[in-house]
Amino acid sequence: MSGREENHGAAGGDPSQPAPAETATLKQFRRLLWLARFVTRWRIPDQHRLLVWAIVVGALGALAAQGFKHVTAGVQWLLTQRVGGYVETFHAMSLEQRVLVPTVGGLLAGLVLMLGTRFVRRRATDYMEAVALGDGDLPVQASLVKSASALFSIASGAAIGREGPLVQLAALAASLVGRLRRLAPARQRLLVACGAAAGLASAYHAPLGGALFVAEIVVGSIAMESFGPLLLASVTATLTTQAFEGVEPIYAFSGFAVQGTWEIALYGLLGLVCGATAWLWMQVLRQGKLAFGRLPGPLWARMATGGLIIGLLAAWHPEVTGNGGSVIRILLGSDYGPGLVALLLLLKVAATCAAFGSGAVGGVFTPSLFVGAFTGWLFAWLAGAAWPALGLSPLDFALVGMGSFLAASTRAPVMAIVMLFEMTLSYSLMLPLIVGAVIAYGVARAIGADSLYGESLRSGPRSIFDRGLAEVTVGDIMRKSTNRLSPGASFGAIAGRFLRTGMGEIWVTEESGRWRGAILLNDVEPFLKEPMLAETIIAGDILREDLSRLPPGLHLAEALALFSKSPHERLPVIDDHGNFVGAVGRADVYLTISELTRRAGTAANA
Repeated sequence: MSGREENHGAAGGDPSQPAPAETATLKQFRRLLWLARFVTRWRIPDQHRLLVWAIVVGALGALAAQGFKHVTAGVQWLLTQRVGGYVETFHAMSLEQRVLVPTVGGLLAGLVLMLGTRFVRRRATDYMEAVALGDGDLPVQASLVKSASALFSIASGAAIGREGPLVQLAALAASLVGRLRRLAPARQRLLVACGAAAGLASAYHAPLGGALFVAEIVVGSIAMESFGPLLLASVTATLTTQAFEGVEPIYAFSGFAVQGTWEIALYGLLGLVCGATAWLWMQVLRQGKLAFGRLPGPLWARMATGGLIIGLLAAWHPEVTGNGGSVIRILLGSDYGPGLVALLLLLKVAATCAAFGSGAVGGVFTPSLFVGAFTGWLFAWLAGAAWPALGLSPLDFALVGMGSFLAASTRAPVMAIVMLFEMTLSYSLMLPLIVGAVIAYGVARAIGADSLYGESLRSGPRSIFDRGLAEVTVGDIMRKSTNRLSPGASFGAIAGRFLRTGMGEIWVTEESGRWRGAILLNDVEPFLKEPMLAETIIAGDILREDLSRLPPGLHLAEALALFSKSPHERLPVIDDHGNFVGAVGRADVYLTISELTRRAGTAANA
């Protein structure tokens, strides 16, 4: 007698007789149906699922950044027997140590980079290349080799920013999550961009600035479908970082004040200066790279030479070591004289040029802030020397110089304005900063100055996003889904698959791969209230065949038209032989078309 008949017998029999106990299988089945009912009611819609993964990636990116900082501190102790700021560390060392430590650090960084690449099949891909040009696929081994090399450079006091490896590791964590989830190329790229935003936000405690950096410079769009996930990832990363490091801004400054409308004109003039000097800064970095490229010998020798140059400069002034962030804070809180400010500016440019040119892995974001701050300070001192009655504050102009120089060198004025506000939390800074940053950006663009990240945005792996819109098909962006069941699968197997995948549909295929239909989560819900009936149901009984089917060679514009007529978030891809080959989501089509259209517009305006 079946379980269903036993139940009816108990219900209709002698009420004085106790009902037979449910079998263990039936109890387990009831629990499964209860969980499936819960999933049906609370399942996250497909279009919002990327937001959840952006939060996960934000936390992972911040944790990766924290891990890199702690490992760097350990390597710093091994090299110097001290942990802390690099300027203080080098001040406490002897002259011989000041020269030796950066040289050894450059040597080790070069050996790691040279030997590591021998065991890596793929070229080390920058996160900007993966997002702007590639499909969001970052190679694990190559990224780890680059980060390990950066570890020795940064720990030994190289005059280069640590934001590069921080962002690279955060982007790598996002890439691994995307691969694990088998995301389509458009979503994979966006998730890696979320990781990059998380890494930058955790480095500078600037959630909105981190999101805008990636949106303006890397993604090239601040459309909400991409900016929303970036912002969520940045906020999550900032909150996670603040749990470890506190909530204080990096360059806290509360004394900023504008004396009058006439002073705004001077900030505009500072924007002109920063736009021109940003061009000069990038030329110096480029020439330094070319000069080191002409040196004979292997990579490790060139990087050791770069470290030696930094060490010789540090023997004179330890302020040239590190990324320059601590020296900016010293500048904003001390009474440096104009001669020392000018000297430190020249020495820092030389040290950064040596590190960047020799091939050290790192960033030039913070060194650019350094150059901008010292340029703004010197501008105010010169203007005050010419017109003493103005009573200018060099510290105020140093802050505006940071943002203006950053806007010109990155070609991202909105990001520069927002990031400087987040790093200082000085609202009175905003009006002069807007004037200076916009003018600096305009000057740099008029000169034709390239962005600091222009080379990364032009080089790198090719992907489907380098084609024209008419050349990309459904087969290029589909995901090869394994979420399949045979027509004879039981209802328990169906409910269990929905629980495991969290998807809104299951594809039903023959063993040969031939397409039969789909089971939607909403179609399962009526059976969740009838466990006895559900026990007799198989996949072939409840599948539906009315979903639009997309051939692999269908162009995206035609796919978009089909989605506009369909209520479903995902549609199956069926080949000419009737076999199921994958699935494609509505959001994947939208994101891909958006990126292809943006690329076409950028190329037309170039």
